[in-house]
Amino acid sequence: MDEPKQFSFSIWLRQAEAGDAASMFNVAECYSDGTEVNQNPKLAVIWYKRAADKGIVDAMLELGRCYCAGAGVPRDLTQAMHWLKKVYEADHMERLLPTPLRDAREKALRLLLLQD
Repeated sequence: MDEPKQFSFSIWLRQAEAGDAASMFNVAECYSDGTEVNQNPKLAVIWYKRAADKGIVDAMLELGRCYCAGAGVPRDLTQAMHWLKKVYEADHMERLLPTPLRDAREKALRLLLLQD
């Protein structure tokens, strides 16, 4: 969810509490990196889980990372694999790749498309 942070945390929180999945993810991101609020990994995980349960793939990925690293939750590789498998099943496997590999893959695909 690479949308610019044009809303304030309080607006996202209000929308998240009203059930908006994208806002739930944005709230989690704010708690995760300390944007506009004190950093709080436990609250980040709570909001990532709510967003993931509503189908936000980026939240599923972040939950997998949190469980793998023990950030905001006890380290649990079973839970990490559960959430990363959901990313894969949502056909967003490219999100599992590190950014440099993802960038290289995208460049290669663009070059292939230009040759056709």
